[in-house]
Amino acid sequence: KCLFRNGDLYEGEFQDDLMEGNGSMLMANGCKYEGSWSQGKMDGHGRLFYPSGDVYEGEWKAGSRSGFGRYRSVNGSLYEGEFKNGKRDGKGIQTSMIAGQS
Repeated sequence: KCLFRNGDLYEGEFQDDLMEGNGSMLMANGCKYEGSWSQGKMDGHGRLFYPSGDVYEGEWKAGSRSGFGRYRSVNGSLYEGEFKNGKRDGKGIQTSMIAGQS
């Protein structure tokens, strides 16, 4: 375990004093990440849970959403597709819920 000065709490593997391998972090801003780490950053496959209830599951590179992922909003909308540098980029499908329908 490691508690950072900013209030983030990491539980998982370390290598050379950096988060490496599998681990989870409860962030001071209320987000929670579970997944792979490399050189102290989210990297590989992981899930990020936002305080709003939104969830991103997919690929990460150097701390940003990059590669294929799914972003599900608490309102029921879903984006499945490519991300780059933390933003939607490339091919993807957006599905939205219409009020009153399921």
